[in-house]
Amino acid sequence: KATYKVEVYPAISGDSFRGRGINTAGDMVGYFTNTHVHGFLIHNGVTTQIDFPGARDTRLESINNKGVMSGYWTPDGTVFHAFYYDPNKSLFSQVDIDGSGFTTGFGINRLGNLMINSDFGFFVFCPKSRNCRSDSAETAKVAKVTEVHVDPASGLR
Repeated sequence: KATYKVEVYPAISGDSFRGRGINTAGDMVGYFTNTHVHGFLIHNGVTTQIDFPGARDTRLESINNKGVMSGYWTPDGTVFHAFYYDPNKSLFSQVDIDGSGFTTGFGINRLGNLMINSDFGFFVFCPKSRNCRSDSAETAKVAKVTEVHVDPASGLR
């Protein structure tokens, strides 16, 4: 019983736009192509390009109600790394599963728990162990997290 509301036109130069996630405030994330793949956020009608620092390609897949985004990036187009980005802290957190050849981050819930896909299978990564269900708590033991701060003046929300 859904109804069509409006077509979305990101105000950014590129093509092959892919909308991937939306939160209850109406913030939207996704990715587009402009020589390489870049993430985007539409917040209050303003489109911002978001790239993991040093990435060749960045894909944003979801956003929770706190504005924390999840996705994956690659430095070379072959090896992917899951991440979540907290714009309130200007902090990217890369999440890799030890021994895995790739990780991709898809959904992120209100607690900040991240759905990870890897060549070992799917995992739920919980940044705070108190927010983990007992069947996902062991993920914290196998995950490697690397944090990258960005300059708040960089224009990223």
